Amino acid sequence: MDDRLKDFENETYLNLETLRDSGEGVPTPVWFALDGSKFYIRTLEKSYKVKRLRGNSAVRIASCEANGDLKGEWAPARAVIGGARDFGRAEQLFNSKYGFRNRLFGLFGRLMGRKWATITVELI
Repeated sequence: MDDRLKDFENETYLNLETLRDSGEGVPTPVWFALDGSKFYIRTLEKSYKVKRLRGNSAVRIASCEANGDLKGEWAPARAVIGGARDFGRAEQLFNSKYGFRNRLFGLFGRLMGRKWATITVELI
């Protein structure tokens, strides 16, 4: 196991830094689920982080507080927008990790007609 993964084992949030076309980093605190060495993140399909990832898969991640304050060191990683299989696995992991909060969040999202994207991240 990569020692850097230990920074995330008991954390609720990670800070995902995606890059604008200019190269400027945009950090965003997000819920995540860790499965082996793969991180799963869910976000709105039309979010800016998804748009930025379509242009550049290089990201950095760090454990953080809900407000984005870092608790750990930045680690370089690669992110890709996952497919249906990734969405199903992420749903299982999020339900296990976040329980009722995740189910409620998902219900409100569906009622509002939101479409979700799953981002998978691996350290490099």
